[in-house]
Amino acid sequence: MKAFVTGGTGFIGKHLVNALLNDNWTVRCLARKTSIKPQEFTKKVEWVIGDLQDRDSLIPACADVDVVFHLAGAIKARNAKEFLLINSKGTENLACAFLESGKKRDRFIYISSMAAGGTASRWKLKNEDEPAFPVSAYGESKLAGEIAVLKREKEFKCIIIRPSVVYGPGDRESLSFFKFAKLHVNPYLGFKKRYISMIHVDDLVQLILLASKCDLSSGEIFYAADESKGYQWNEVIRECAAALNTRTLPVFVPQSFLKPVAFFSDIWGKITGRLTMLNLDKYREMTQQYWVCSSFKSKRLLGFKPKYGMKEGIQKTAIWYKENGWI
Repeated sequence: MKAFVTGGTGFIGKHLVNALLNDNWTVRCLARKTSIKPQEFTKKVEWVIGDLQDRDSLIPACADVDVVFHLAGAIKARNAKEFLLINSKGTENLACAFLESGKKRDRFIYISSMAAGGTASRWKLKNEDEPAFPVSAYGESKLAGEIAVLKREKEFKCIIIRPSVVYGPGDRESLSFFKFAKLHVNPYLGFKKRYISMIHVDDLVQLILLASKCDLSSGEIFYAADESKGYQWNEVIRECAAALNTRTLPVFVPQSFLKPVAFFSDIWGKITGRLTMLNLDKYREMTQQYWVCSSFKSKRLLGFKPKYGMKEGIQKTAIWYKENGWI
């Protein structure tokens, strides 16, 4: 089997490429001229220079492959237009290039985000049968990417995966949980409890590989999470502290304080042209109560069984961070 992977130099992409190689796939990866290629498989894969905004560069990259794994995208952007350009238009370009390369019956797997589906209602895990209501520009752009793929579901077999919070060795986003723990700080945003679903990167890769091999109808959508009903945000930081053999103190941050900080951070980003992680778009995501979803459908149709709960996954991640000097 031959795979074409976009986003192969990113956190999830690195784990996926290594898993594909271990499973004896032939792997081709998309890279820009400025991309830093991972040392562990630089010479083991075929690299194609291209850009998601340049459809012509993607056509030869899609030639003679059995599965496209589309992971590349933006989690930070200067504005909603930039999110759409990368996450929606870039995905549409790749889908068109896949068709133009002549691969009409093969598989296109798009790694979207839970943000595309939006939040869950109180104590009810979000599932694939519920309508999508993104709360952020990022979520809207990922949903637009899904729509661009689903428009072509009769022309090739497409599968969409919406991961919850992904963490594990090599992840710089979930590293913030450990940094709070190391500072002995456990921030509480307002007085409402907030819950998130999580999935260890190894389990997400397992799910992606199952989706690439199972006999599925085109257009299927799967949420990706472990077997929990969700974790309180502060519970995750306490577990990180336990993994680091330390303790944290609760620090209450009024929600009314965070919004103006996000507002001015937004303005500063526009003035300087720099991407900021805390902005009004991220604020809208952070202040939701229930980012929780169910993986029941993937268990039923794919035989997916997560290996890691949050406690075991955090322990394994902490060991990696320590060994590599990240914390």
